[in-house]
Amino acid sequence: MYRWHNPVVCAYLLQHPAEGHEKHLDVQFRWLQLLLDQGIDAVIRVAAHQVARNRHASRQGYDMTPFERYAPLPPGRAATDFGASFSALPVVGGSFVFDGPEAYGRRIEAVAAATVERLSGRT
Repeated sequence: MYRWHNPVVCAYLLQHPAEGHEKHLDVQFRWLQLLLDQGIDAVIRVAAHQVARNRHASRQGYDMTPFERYAPLPPGRAATDFGASFSALPVVGGSFVFDGPEAYGRRIEAVAAATVERLSGRT
């Protein structure tokens, strides 16, 4: 389930921006676009690239190159009424993962898609 950690955190913080830091919301929005465009394996590769890059003192900092093709987070107030959210995820036996990692991944992708869709269309 760790492979879904990044999209979960990004979608949650975009849906609940008061819980995070405003300066990170744009790149979190772009992470979700990367997920929807290229899939979870691409998210994992880019995350590994960021970690490896920061191991070198001469290259510390965030590399925005993998995100350049994605739209920035539109300015404006926080959105509400997402088509899919964490509060609507099914829970059985106290877990979101009751029916396996593939189904869980599809639900997280749905939350990510609803987050990007709603934030992209806000005025």
